[in-house]
Amino acid sequence: MTANVDFSLLTRATEGFAKTHGPITQSEFLKAMGIQTRMMMLLNKADATMRKEIVASYERLTGIQDHQMGQIYKFMAMTPLSVKESPYPFSLRSSIQQTVDSSEK
Repeated sequence: MTANVDFSLLTRATEGFAKTHGPITQSEFLKAMGIQTRMMMLLNKADATMRKEIVASYERLTGIQDHQMGQIYKFMAMTPLSVKESPYPFSLRSSIQQTVDSSEK
């Protein structure tokens, strides 16, 4: 399902009930979930025509230029307040941010 989502509204609406993670871009999400590995598996079995289609599909899904799906679409997760860690792949961004924060001190 595709919808225009107000992620900040969702975060505020779930405050005190759930912890929100993200949003992250579709590109970040798909790459963290292994789309590049899957693409390589498909490319290894494809003929030249199919390879072009696979690469074009990958670029359409993960592209981050203006108005490409990888940048436009976002992912967000919600967890119970009792869950201390961010779910994967949102935990990757948390780890990166913690590293940046600690290096700035």
